Amino acid sequence: MIQVPLDHYSHRGWSMDHQGLPPVDVFMPVEPDVAVPFSALPAPSALRPSRPRKSPMAMPPVPQDGTISIAMVADALRRAAGTQPITLIRVPLGWSGEMGHFRDPLDYLGMDGGAGIGSGPGMAVGAALALRGTDRLPVLMTGDGDYLMGMTALWTAANAGVPLLTIVCNNRSFFNDELHQERVARDRDRPVQNRWIGQRIGDPDLDLAALARGLGPGGLRPTDSPSELDEVLARAVAAVRDGATVVVDVHVTPGYSAAMASGMTRSHEDQEGGQP
Repeated sequence: MIQVPLDHYSHRGWSMDHQGLPPVDVFMPVEPDVAVPFSALPAPSALRPSRPRKSPMAMPPVPQDGTISIAMVADALRRAAGTQPITLIRVPLGWSGEMGHFRDPLDYLGMDGGAGIGSGPGMAVGAALALRGTDRLPVLMTGDGDYLMGMTALWTAANAGVPLLTIVCNNRSFFNDELHQERVARDRDRPVQNRWIGQRIGDPDLDLAALARGLGPGGLRPTDSPSELDEVLARAVAAVRDGATVVVDVHVTPGYSAAMASGMTRSHEDQEGGQP
């Protein structure tokens, strides 16, 4: 067994030291395209018989309470981009796999690998700089917590004239930590309904687009109406195509996929007892 990874670098990141590396015969710590040039790979048909293309997974249901879900934002972004290829530089934690239809290595660039909240904007500016001059639409989809901790990087994009669309999926919370606090509450027999304390970002709500305008990028006012979503993202995409750095503040429904939320809120007692 030969492995060509860079996984060992992630073990330097916070919370990654629990992930064991698999045993292999040959370990080649380089990027895969260095070890195996693409031209040396056999055609896919030579590797295995062709199979019928799987139908895409069903999208999460649309909220019926007039709010916006992350899945709705993903759909509206595809409509706004049209035939232009999108590079999703990052996605928020509430992203679920069926929201993306990735066909090319540049369709999605991945996460930071070390639970580095606040790293999204800076990494997005660097990726957008590398994509400048290509036919791709560089998009950072991020949460409000990540955005607030690293948004000053967007000044660099505006200063250097780097086209970049930032969509803040704003759930007005450090929601990841709300779920962590729920888990601790279950373990310590405390009121779960208090999980929001110290984590909600509201009262008053922040205008994240106005903060962006203070740094130089264009910022489109906060929207929480599904009926406005297509028009707002169409304007933002048009501005990025003209070379602008643009931030869109979209108020989304807090929440993760059922499987992810269940895993994050499960108590230690449930885990040790083998409960689902």
